[in-house]
Amino acid sequence: MLDALPPGARMTRAGSATVAGLRCDNWRVTAREGEGEICLTADGVALRASGTRDGKSGSLEALQVTYGAQDPARFQVPAGYQPVTLPQGLPPGLVPGLGGR
Repeated sequence: MLDALPPGARMTRAGSATVAGLRCDNWRVTAREGEGEICLTADGVALRASGTRDGKSGSLEALQVTYGAQDPARFQVPAGYQPVTLPQGLPPGLVPGLGGR
């Protein structure tokens, strides 16, 4: 999670909660691009999140969480996948689906 934060972003602990029957720690996130809150379990599962970026708001909340073994086939590269190499220095926000804006 922390490695996904943009440079200069700050996380401040803001208490705890129970979401979908699991305890999580609330964190307030502030960055140049926007701000929000996220509730993370001790093992890093995001149970609830909300925020605003560039004037647009969004949120999510887990209703049920089940831990268990996963079929390794779920993590295989799809047939026909072709990697894309972006030009050096191209901001990811300019390419749909790669984060940024």
